[in-house]
Amino acid sequence: MRQVMRLYLICTFCIVGFHSQAQEAIDSIKKLLVVPESNSFKLQDTNLLLDYWNLSAEYFKYGESDSMNKYASQGLTLTMRFAKLANNKIEKDVLAQYEMIFYRNLGISYFDKGDYPTQIKYFLKYLNKATELNSIKDIGTAYGNIATCNREMEDYNQAFEYAKKAVIVLENTPYKNSLAAAYAIYAGYYQSSSNANYDSAYHYKKLVNTIFTEVKNTSKEVGSTIDLVAFFQSYRQMDSSLVYLNKIEDRVMEMENPENIMLFYAFKGLALFSKGNNNESLRLLTLARQMAEQTEDREDDSNTAKYLSMVLAASNKPIDALNYLDSAFDAYSDDINTEKVRLLTQAQMNFEFQNERTIVAEENKRQRLIRNFSIAGGLFMLLFAMFIFYRYRERHKTTLLLAEKNQAIEKAYTDLQNTQQDLVETEKQREAQSIRVRIARDIHDEIGSGLTKITLLSDVAKKKSQQAEVADSLSKITSYSKGVSSSLSEIVWAINPGHDNVASLISYLKSTAGSLLEDSGVNSRLDFPDLEISMTIHPEIKRNIYLVMKEAINNSLKYSRAKNISVTFEIKDNAFKLEVADDGIGFETSSANATGNGLFNMQQRMRQHDNSLQIVSSVGNGCRILAEGKLIS
Repeated sequence: MRQVMRLYLICTFCIVGFHSQAQEAIDSIKKLLVVPESNSFKLQDTNLLLDYWNLSAEYFKYGESDSMNKYASQGLTLTMRFAKLANNKIEKDVLAQYEMIFYRNLGISYFDKGDYPTQIKYFLKYLNKATELNSIKDIGTAYGNIATCNREMEDYNQAFEYAKKAVIVLENTPYKNSLAAAYAIYAGYYQSSSNANYDSAYHYKKLVNTIFTEVKNTSKEVGSTIDLVAFFQSYRQMDSSLVYLNKIEDRVMEMENPENIMLFYAFKGLALFSKGNNNESLRLLTLARQMAEQTEDREDDSNTAKYLSMVLAASNKPIDALNYLDSAFDAYSDDINTEKVRLLTQAQMNFEFQNERTIVAEENKRQRLIRNFSIAGGLFMLLFAMFIFYRYRERHKTTLLLAEKNQAIEKAYTDLQNTQQDLVETEKQREAQSIRVRIARDIHDEIGSGLTKITLLSDVAKKKSQQAEVADSLSKITSYSKGVSSSLSEIVWAINPGHDNVASLISYLKSTAGSLLEDSGVNSRLDFPDLEISMTIHPEIKRNIYLVMKEAINNSLKYSRAKNISVTFEIKDNAFKLEVADDGIGFETSSANATGNGLFNMQQRMRQHDNSLQIVSSVGNGCRILAEGKLIS
C-alpha cells in the first residue's frame, strides 16, 4: 500500500529536474540559500524561493523526507515574510503560488513518516490556496492527495469520495498524469476487501496504464504495468501477468530502477514457477532476494525470502527452504510496528487487570446482595441510567460530527461549482475581447480606408476645380473627412483590447495633448510618466480619462484666452490623477455656465466608475480641472 501511495505522489509532484549526481545537485543549491536581511521585497527575490523548492524536490527524489520537510518549512516561512512586504498584485500572486507549492511539499514530506492526519492538514491548505488561485491542476491534485491519505488510513469510502472530486475536476483537461493517479485510487477502492469488485478494479488499473502509455510517460507506464502484474498474480492469473512482464522487460532494465527490477524478478519468478520452470524461477527469485536485502524495506525482504523458500521446497531442497523461511519470518518480525505491539500488550494487561477487578467486584456484590438487596438494586438502576446517558451523549456527538463532515463536503462541492462558474465567466470575457478586436480591425480596414480615399479624392478635385464655390465645398469635405478619420482612430484605439493597458493610455494621452496644443499659439507644458507600465485597465475607464483630457484642453483653447496650459498625468499603484490647468479668464463655478461646455459630461464620465472630477476656477484666476480615481473598476 505504501508503494502505491508513493507512486501516486510521484505522479502528482512536479519536480524541477537536474542531470548531475544527487549530492552534487543538492550541494550546489544549498550554496545559493542566502536569505536577505533587508525589509524589502523584489520579484527577483523569488529566485531564493525557487532554490528552496528545488532543494525539497531533490530530497523527495531520494526519499529523505525529513530534509524535504525542513527546506519546505523554511521556504514557506520565507514566503510568508515576503508576502508582508509585497507592494502590488503581481508580487502577491507570485508569492501565493509559492505558498501553495510549499503546502503541497510539506504534505508530501509526511508520507514516509506515516503521519497521515498532518499530511491531510497541509493538503487541505494546499487545496484552499489552489482554489483561491483557480489552479485546476492543483485543485484536482489536492483532492487526489487527500484521497490517498484516507486510503492509507483504510478509510476506503472517504478516499473514493475525494478521488471522485479529483476526477470531476481533471476530466477533459490536459493533466493526464494527475487524472491517472485519481483513477488509481478508484482501483484501490474496488480491490479492498470490503468493496471487492474484480472487474471494476481491473478496469481502472488498465485505464491508468493506458493513460500513461498514451502520454508516453515511460517510468509511470512501467510502474502501473507492475501494479497490473501484482493484481493478476493476486488472483493467480499467471498467464496474463507474464504477458505484461514480457512487454516491459527491456524498459525495466534500461531504466535501472532497483525497486522496479527487484519486483520484476520476483513476479516473473513466481509466474515461471506456476508453469513448472523451477530453475529459471529459482534464479530470478535469488536475484530479487539479493536486491531486497540491499533495501530498508523489510516487507520486500520478507516476501522475496518467502517466495524463494517455496521454490526451494518444490526443488527438493528442504534445508535451504527452511533457512529462507526462517529469514522471511525474521524480516516479518522486524517489520512489525513495535508501538502497536506495546499498545496491544498494554491493552491486554489492562483487560486482565480489569477482569480481576470484575471478579472481586462480583464477589463483593454477591455479599452485598445478601446483606442488602434493595441498595444493590438501586445501584444497578443508577449504573443503567448512566450507561443510557453515556450512549445518548456519544450518539449525539456522532450526529454532530457527521453533520460537520456533510457541511464540509457541501462547501467543497459549492467551491468547485463556483470555480467552474469562474471559468465560464473567463471564457465569456475572452470571447468579448475577441469581438472587440474584430470590430476594431473591421472599422480600421473598411471605414478607415474609405475615409482616406474620400480625403485624397477631395484634395485632387479641389486642385482641378476652377470654381470657388466648388473648391470651398471640397475643402469642407476634406476637413470633415479628416475630422471623422481622427474620431475613428480614437474609437479604434478605445475598443481594441490590445490597448487596454496603462502604457497605451499614457502614450495616447501624450500624443493627443501634443497634437491639440502644438499649433495653438499657447505655451504648453506636458508632464507624463516615462515608465512602461503594463498593468491592465478597464476599457471604459481608459476611454473616459482620454475624453475628459481632450474636452478640458479644447475648453481651455476655445474659451479661456489663456497664455499657458499645463497637462499633468500621474500613476501610483492602481490610482491615477489627471490635471489640466490654464491661466485664462476663468469663471465662477457656482454660475449656470459651470455646467456648460461639456463640464457636466466630464463629471458624469468620472462618476460612472466611482471616480471624481473637481473644477477649481474663479473669474480672472484661470481654471484647474482635476480628475482622479482607480484604473480598475
